Amino acid sequence: MDVNWIIGLFSAEVIIAIFAAELRNLKWATIALALQSLLLVAIISGFGYLSSNPSLYWWAVTAFIMKVLLIPCLLWVYTRKMPVSEVKPMIGLIPSIIIMAIVLPATYYYTLTHLYPYLAEYLPPVYKGIAEAAGVNLGLGFVLLALGIYILLIRRDIVKVVIGLVILENGVHLTLVSLAPTLEEASEIGIACNLVIASWLLLYLAKNIYKLWETKDTASLSELKW
Repeated sequence: MDVNWIIGLFSAEVIIAIFAAELRNLKWATIALALQSLLLVAIISGFGYLSSNPSLYWWAVTAFIMKVLLIPCLLWVYTRKMPVSEVKPMIGLIPSIIIMAIVLPATYYYTLTHLYPYLAEYLPPVYKGIAEAAGVNLGLGFVLLALGIYILLIRRDIVKVVIGLVILENGVHLTLVSLAPTLEEASEIGIACNLVIASWLLLYLAKNIYKLWETKDTASLSELKW
């Protein structure tokens, strides 16, 4: 099966995710995150079409509501109450791009060459005939997982931490799309709702911390010690 279309779609998603990670203007980073999540919805819908699996369409609808609408709206509202510029990260732009240029392709290569051959034996029956596309999906799901973890490790701005959390969870969704496409709708909604609640709590805390200490820098939170 020709997987060029999904490789192109995933390439666009990873590139936009990198923009969401690296843009210093948090409003633009929020827009990039919404676009990245919209591509996630397109990928899930595409697999629903290819596998004739209607449950993936419900999954896509849930992801659209939670990740394209609700979370970006929360981020947009809270960034209006705080400085729009990101707190300076631990690593500068050029070194960060170099690190990502090494880590992300290495993650994709390792997943396809070492993990996927083992997991291919356990692919769901609905993916019969599109195993190659499912493998690409799995590899790039792990890429987003790695990118999300990287953002959480080097970013100091609480808003950017939320963005990293969403990207990481988008990687989880793509991995599950390959390995568990018939996941119950209740489970899908539960996973997405947990992320929305976690994002809201982090942003609520960020707003109140900024009111008290005028900082969004997670490295400064040691001041909260008694």
